[in-house]
Amino acid sequence: MDFSEWRAFVQTLKEDWKELWRTRFNDEDRAEGVATRSFTRLFVDRGEVIIATRDYKPPDFHEILRAYMPEYLVGNVDPTPAQGGWGKFIREYISKQRSKRSSNSKVSNGKVRKEFQRSKTVGVNGFRRARYPRLKKSGKRWKPSPL
Repeated sequence: MDFSEWRAFVQTLKEDWKELWRTRFNDEDRAEGVATRSFTRLFVDRGEVIIATRDYKPPDFHEILRAYMPEYLVGNVDPTPAQGGWGKFIREYISKQRSKRSSNSKVSNGKVRKEFQRSKTVGVNGFRRARYPRLKKSGKRWKPSPL
């Protein structure tokens, strides 16, 4: 099986997969989805539960693909999102590195740098006030109308 035949086969599998989920019967009493017909390429028989609410693992498209996959393509395919892929790698390793780097830049030797300290401006009667006073009524100040 060459690569163009494999691509065509994967396309037919995707069409069957979409048809499986589009034509399923939703059983309201048992809270589960049931296949309305047999899909032999997807290893699903008619009447088989394909989705349920608790403790049920629905069929996985990537597992079905791996069952049909030729030997020369097995090492070249990315893992499923459930197993982890580039997205999981970025979330676990690269994002953590960035958060460590940004926290280290604010704190040096346990002391917060002056840029990140709160300003201590003193207003009228010795009370602290913010650097910019809060606007009222979404920026529109109340003005008395002339009589």
